[in-house]
Amino acid sequence: MATTLEWFGTATFRVRDAGLDLFFDAYLDRLPGLPPVGLSTAAVGKADYVFISHAHFDHLYGAEAVARGTGATIVASPESVRCLRDAGVPNEQLLMVTGGETVHCGPGTRVKVLPALHSCLFAHNEHDTAVPCLGDLGISAQERAAKLTAMFGSMDRLSADPVGRALLEMNAAT
Repeated sequence: MATTLEWFGTATFRVRDAGLDLFFDAYLDRLPGLPPVGLSTAAVGKADYVFISHAHFDHLYGAEAVARGTGATIVASPESVRCLRDAGVPNEQLLMVTGGETVHCGPGTRVKVLPALHSCLFAHNEHDTAVPCLGDLGISAQERAAKLTAMFGSMDRLSADPVGRALLEMNAAT
């Protein structure tokens, strides 16, 4: 069986290898107004593992639906696991990692979890690609929180979903 790699936009990939279906992030169901990516969470018939890179909606959103529909094990950070647990994903399907671990997915298939830190840096809209893109480093924590609230406040569909609600509540607490 050949190994295949499919990209569904943003950072969502599916790798099929040795009879396993491995997802990296789960952002398959786009918000209203965005074009579909060719696969929805409802159409995922098989998933053995879903590796979530971090707890931003465009990576985590959809993982609970894939877990529910397939019984997949979700491999994720403590914050992502908390969101998924709050959304009703059973503990037996959650594998908490913090970086440095190796996940044995099946005979001959292993995934090395790398430690990572990611946060939202609001970037300028500069057309000159030679200008460094470092985000709004000069703004206060309150200004950053206000930008996040404005951005997430417009995502009504996200608030109707259990994981989306958990993400919005997490943002409101910061």
